[in-house]
Amino acid sequence: MSGYIAALLRSKIRGEFRLADQRWFSGGASKIQMGFTLRRNEPGVGTTATRLVARMEPAESLNSTSRQREYELLDAFSGVIPVPRVYWVDPHGTWFPEPALIYAFAEGTTKPKAQQGKVAGIGTNFGPELRKRLASPFIGCLAKIHNFNHEQCAFPSFDRPTIGTTASALWQLNRARRIWEEDRGEELPLMEVAANWLGRNLPTLERVSVVHGDFRSGNFLFDEATARITAVLDWERGYLGDRHRDLAWTTAEQYDHWSEDGKTFLASGIAPIDELLERYKEASGLPVDAARLNYYRIFNCYQIVVTALGSSYRVVRLGKTHQDVLIAWIEAAAFGAMEELRHAIADSTGRCNTLKLREYLVVAYRFMASSASPCSSLRAMWSNRTAQPSSSSLRSTTTKRSVTATACAISSSDCKSMVDTCLVALRLGGRLLPDGGQCARASDCWDGSQRLRFGLLKNLALEVSSQRRVLAEPGRPLSSHTHAKAVTRPV
Repeated sequence: MSGYIAALLRSKIRGEFRLADQRWFSGGASKIQMGFTLRRNEPGVGTTATRLVARMEPAESLNSTSRQREYELLDAFSGVIPVPRVYWVDPHGTWFPEPALIYAFAEGTTKPKAQQGKVAGIGTNFGPELRKRLASPFIGCLAKIHNFNHEQCAFPSFDRPTIGTTASALWQLNRARRIWEEDRGEELPLMEVAANWLGRNLPTLERVSVVHGDFRSGNFLFDEATARITAVLDWERGYLGDRHRDLAWTTAEQYDHWSEDGKTFLASGIAPIDELLERYKEASGLPVDAARLNYYRIFNCYQIVVTALGSSYRVVRLGKTHQDVLIAWIEAAAFGAMEELRHAIADSTGRCNTLKLREYLVVAYRFMASSASPCSSLRAMWSNRTAQPSSSSLRSTTTKRSVTATACAISSSDCKSMVDTCLVALRLGGRLLPDGGQCARASDCWDGSQRLRFGLLKNLALEVSSQRRVLAEPGRPLSSHTHAKAVTRPV
């Protein structure tokens, strides 16, 4: 790495220089970073020692982004909010093996001393006193980012969406869908359903803002003694678009945690979500639209699954990253995001005629038809899940038991996705599962599962598709008689 840095510096500065104090930085999951000191004689200044950081894309990244765009954003926000000073960029990997950026080293920490040894940004607990002092500068930085006059900067590497169109949301969705299609290691029907919902509900853009793209705890440095933010980092996902994407990301469950009394959920470990949004509105003077915020919360869950089960999976399998262990650990984040994604879509629709049950079933059937590897039992599938099903999610209904058992006709990894998708379908299909009733015994779901094959779900899909009148009527669930008929038909 030192040789690559020296090669770039020889093309950028005159005179003799020396690199010293080289050291790798362990933080961050997506970029290779090395700190060093640049010693040289500057005309009219004399001998100087400048602490710098080289930030380079790895051979394979879970988040492949542009160093040129990151350079432009850091340069634009110099003097607006605390950011590292940028010096040089190698946008095409001319001197480095991959695109790279060199900027000033920033003093500070990403987490308090009591949290050292833990992954920064994932449930970071600042403690009651420190979080109160960090809240204002944290929210203030986000407000300044979104109020920044982007038109005063050329931003040659950025596309500018048009106000009143859905271009901003569509570009982000298309990017995430392409990454999923190229990187995923398995089929997840829920992701197809989620992408379809996102595509149908694209919000229009009411204001173009600079979007940081990853504004949360772990991506800013602060001085613990003074609670002063010393640098906002990791601008790699930045773009011009809808500020609600940032607000949804900052308040995402993946970066939050409960307060010490167990009663308050703290966004990015800083403040309760409602309080953070209210203080943001006061600091920025900008409104927060609930519908747009909800859309981007769903999109962010989709993005997390893309990164965790798509890109992370690919990178670890290829073995071309410096953070194999950390990136493999990140894969686990997908399952919580998938659970949140299912519930968020359900809560956003709630009516059968808005998010068709038959869409879930047809997608599920196409998926099942593509794989015929038998699974030994549903018990094996459940053991591979991060979160075990709650008793309330195992209601004793013929429909659920049959669809669950049917999924055992495919491989264990696919079975997990298949069952998850069917359960979402049943939940959205007019709220099929009753709030009352007895919890199904494990044996009800597992016994005889291998005797059921694709025909059962096919018949169920056809049966539900034929219920156009029922599906078209808001809030009306399919009757238990109809379900019993659909699922007990001979295979």
